Amino acid sequence: WTAKVLRAAFGAKKFPRRPKDSSQRFSLTGQILDETAADLRVCSKKRFPERVKVLEVRDSAHVEFVDGNERPPENGGIRLGDVVTPMDVIIDGMVSACDLIMSALRDELPRRASEFTQHADEFTINTAFTDRWLCHRTTGICPSNMFRERDADEQDDEAEL
Repeated sequence: WTAKVLRAAFGAKKFPRRPKDSSQRFSLTGQILDETAADLRVCSKKRFPERVKVLEVRDSAHVEFVDGNERPPENGGIRLGDVVTPMDVIIDGMVSACDLIMSALRDELPRRASEFTQHADEFTINTAFTDRWLCHRTTGICPSNMFRERDADEQDDEAEL
């Protein structure tokens, strides 16, 4: 969820895409991360769903929270269930985890926005700040096999997958 809310916060601004605009991306990323208004912060509670469900992938035993209002993928290998913990406790936990990750990546995020076009043709929020980049490559929270595709800036000769 942290990658989703990060992309939502960044998506509210117009980021320049060209390689020569790297310093503007660096500055804009810093401004967004330094926002103090409750509703504008990256990890604002309003960026998270009001209700979540648990999605479980049977083959891998992978479990994650999904928006309770979204329809689950129509795949026989996925099970969707209700959560037993009070919803406000779960959402507050997601917000706290997001805050911790944003704090830990405070210096890395502007650098990523600035330097992304050194390895990719153009900058977009969705290609620079993927779930894979945030969850696996940067924080190491998730194993690489959770992600089917590499990021646009990853080297082909990496033997992760």
